[in-house]
Amino acid sequence: MIQCTAVALLPVSKRAVPRDGGPAEPRPVRCVLGEQHSDEHAYLLWDDDRLGGGVWVRWADGRMYRVVLLRCTHCDELRGPCALFDEHPSGHSWEVVGPADEASRHRPVERPPRTPGEDGGAGDE
Repeated sequence: MIQCTAVALLPVSKRAVPRDGGPAEPRPVRCVLGEQHSDEHAYLLWDDDRLGGGVWVRWADGRMYRVVLLRCTHCDELRGPCALFDEHPSGHSWEVVGPADEASRHRPVERPPRTPGEDGGAGDE
């Protein structure tokens, strides 16, 4: 499943202090859910193990807010725990693939041109 392409500008927190000392600016965040989900968009701002979840930003229709959400409890034997929030729409985190990752899976492997005698096979001399 391809990752949702929704992007929003995260407003600057009044408490934000940029590391470089310059002015703080809004930063873009991209929804981490699978495409065509039926709920608000979501992006994890930070994990909080004390809460058993994390602080997420959710947005839709020009409205954006921060919320603490518990972690999804689904765990796959091979891929480990889901990195999304409990009762999330769409697939689990390991099922959601970014568009660039999806495109690279379908692109043929490019190999550099061979030079004569490179592999020592017959007819390369």
